[in-house]
Amino acid sequence: MGVKKSKNLRTIFIEYVVSLGALIITLFLVNYFMVASTSMLYPANYSEKVIEKNYEKLKNSPKVTMELLTPMCSFGVYSKDGHYLYGNFSPKNEKTLWDAYSKGDKTAGLSKYIVGIVRENDILIIRYPLTMQFKNDKLRRALPNAELVTLILFLLQLVTIIVLWSNRFAKKVNVELQTLLEATEKIQEQDLDFSVGSSNIEEIGMVLNGIDKMKSSLKISLEGQWLLEKQKREQVAALAHDIRTPLTIVRGNAELLKETELSEEQKNYCEYIVKGSQ
Repeated sequence: MGVKKSKNLRTIFIEYVVSLGALIITLFLVNYFMVASTSMLYPANYSEKVIEKNYEKLKNSPKVTMELLTPMCSFGVYSKDGHYLYGNFSPKNEKTLWDAYSKGDKTAGLSKYIVGIVRENDILIIRYPLTMQFKNDKLRRALPNAELVTLILFLLQLVTIIVLWSNRFAKKVNVELQTLLEATEKIQEQDLDFSVGSSNIEEIGMVLNGIDKMKSSLKISLEGQWLLEKQKREQVAALAHDIRTPLTIVRGNAELLKETELSEEQKNYCEYIVKGSQ
């Protein structure tokens, strides 16, 4: 099995950015095709297409009903002079939408559009959305803008992927740094009989090589220092032994002298000799 080739941090970072970019593109494509093919959503132009398809029926039908429109649409039928006849516009929107139609305005609120159909005896105004909508009525009422919901979900997925992929990158670097930290801890403990190891990251590998050289030099220096201290201790021990022998003889003879008949002054001198030798 061959030795795994090390990489520099620049290469690793580029690989991280490229792989993260590929994941983001994949995530975008997956979400796009899910939204495009899902059975839960109406396309953004669904209402507009239904209106175009049923245009003649809407224009010529004696009475307009929601059967010719989508659930997202609302409509109002007005007399030629602008009196509201029937429909499902809310009371506050009846005049507002007629005024917008009269001015030729095609918009009616955020992402809402209107279209007017001149019929034989009246005018039909239809308000419809140009955003994706949920097919489920409860979901559509709770989340009227499906595009915003899907965008928020995509952003949450994006943030999750970035965090997880960044953690993966950080763990990979931390594993390599752990070897470096272990080496510095060994040196701090003055344990120099260890193998420094290697790294798959060139920059960390260079630092480890430097630590290995420093460890070898430090070991030689400390061993020399330890040998010198050992020699000093041996010399001190030998010197102490050389001094201890004659002092023991002096003390022994002084103690023997104390056993003989001596004057008080001579006894004091012997006592001084014994205490001094001790």
